Amino acid sequence: MASTDNTVLVEDKMDVVTLLIKVDGEEISRQYHVTSLTILQEINKIPTANLVVIDGEASKQDFSISSTGQFVPGKKIEIELGYFRNGQSDDDKFLFTGIIVTNTHKINNNCCELTIECKDETIKMTVNKSNAHFKKKITASEIAEELLNKNNISTEKVASIDLKHEQLVQSNISDWDFMIGRIDVAGMICVISSAGVKIKQLAIQNPPTNESGEMLKLIHGKNILEFSADKDSRIRSDEVKTLCWDFKEQKVRVSGNDEKIVEEKEDQSKNVSKGFEMRSAAFFTEEEQTVLAKTKKIKQDLSGIKGKVKYIARTDITVLPGDFIELSGVGNAFEGFHFVSAVQQEYTDGCWITEATLGWNEQFFSEQTNPQHSASTTGQPSTVQGLQIGIVTNIEDSDGEYRVQVKLPVVDDKAEGLHARVATLDAGNKRGTFFRPEIDDEVIVGFINDDPSNPVILGMLHSSAKSSPLEPKKNNNEKGYVSRSEIKLLFDDDKKSVIIQTPGSRSFEMNDDSGTITLKDGNGNKIVMGSSGITIEASKEIKIKAGTSLSLEAKKISIKSDTSLEAQGSASVKISGGGATEIKGGVVKIN
Repeated sequence: MASTDNTVLVEDKMDVVTLLIKVDGEEISRQYHVTSLTILQEINKIPTANLVVIDGEASKQDFSISSTGQFVPGKKIEIELGYFRNGQSDDDKFLFTGIIVTNTHKINNNCCELTIECKDETIKMTVNKSNAHFKKKITASEIAEELLNKNNISTEKVASIDLKHEQLVQSNISDWDFMIGRIDVAGMICVISSAGVKIKQLAIQNPPTNESGEMLKLIHGKNILEFSADKDSRIRSDEVKTLCWDFKEQKVRVSGNDEKIVEEKEDQSKNVSKGFEMRSAAFFTEEEQTVLAKTKKIKQDLSGIKGKVKYIARTDITVLPGDFIELSGVGNAFEGFHFVSAVQQEYTDGCWITEATLGWNEQFFSEQTNPQHSASTTGQPSTVQGLQIGIVTNIEDSDGEYRVQVKLPVVDDKAEGLHARVATLDAGNKRGTFFRPEIDDEVIVGFINDDPSNPVILGMLHSSAKSSPLEPKKNNNEKGYVSRSEIKLLFDDDKKSVIIQTPGSRSFEMNDDSGTITLKDGNGNKIVMGSSGITIEASKEIKIKAGTSLSLEAKKISIKSDTSLEAQGSASVKISGGGATEIKGGVVKIN
């Protein structure tokens, strides 16, 4: 890689700074006095340009430039910075393109100013909060492409990665925040320039290299205008671990990364933290967990040294966020290669200075945008507060994890839904209650660690549209269960009874109020057990058959037939009595 060993920049190399501004394709008047211009590019942030123009006269009681409407918000703007060298304009230029978003009028004792704030076109992705359910086995790259295309954003390149997610939900979060949050935990960065959006894998080599093949070298005493940096031994750790609950294996799974992303110098301080842990009750695949630990380790290693360095702007070599620069002559503690996370161009009264931000932020993007939520510490950009309504779309789980597919209509009414675990009254190995919702049932859904990609069905819901099988009453005596085919298990606290009943009126009832147990078959046959004994009733006949013997014993046995009575023994018949034995009939035949 070429390293530019710069000498002191003098006027014959960096002559006059040129500034060209176009609004909706038309160049603004060169009579406008632009007092200052700052353009900030930063990793995972939308580029911003702030333009300050002298405008406003007390004598006229007007801001004449602003009143022309040339800088009204919504218009497209192009800003071009370069140098006029040796009598001609330099071909290499810095270019910002974007949209004017705000105008500010300012009046003070010295002057009046018009401040124009501009943003890259990706600002469109931040305006609205969106909800979506992304298909199974999707990557962060595919999500980025889908969201960029949805918002008609120009892209330079979106690198592909192999890490696939089982299911992801965007819940009440802007397209921009969700996209950056997903690529952030996947070890990717987003850098925006005039060429468009570029999303790439953050791959660090030792020694570091840049995609351009060039690296800017800044030397104290030659081309460093200002420099400040600090080194914090609390940020880096020797190892990063992630711990999550694996419900498939029923254990806490641990994944760690102790790879040194940036080589340490012998005289550098030791890390205060020997180990950094991230814990989550939400489910991660092993690959997700490994990438999460590695990404956090990279962030920590690139954030141990933070600072800023200013130098006279260059057009012959480009420094972008995500690049490395080399510093020399700044002492052993800060000598060497430094990661650049932001680049700011500063133009004031004809002078153009570049400020590079050294080091990164060790926090995930989600921790910066949603710091109050615990799920953000594991990089989850989208969180759900409270419960959600779900509609069941499938009750079979092809992975054999007993999950139910449920659609969250407020999130995405057109999606097939998420796989959600089902909370039940009792669950264990080969035991527990087994009640599954039906397709199209309305259910209430909660989320482990408030992660919308980790839903749990907490219960089912009735409404006037899907009414209860029992009508609620003030005394609240009746409770029970009624299945889809109207098999019933009913409890009555008033009668202190339990009834099991089929749709065909076959039932079994235990009733403390009447003191009976009643068995009915729906054909007019029933058995009633009560305080007075047992009554067996049949609408037709009763057959009693025993394999060996049948014994009847009581103090008194009566047998009565309305027509005829027959007793027969294939071998013998014996009738005996302890007292008198009496046989009566109109005709008595013996033998």
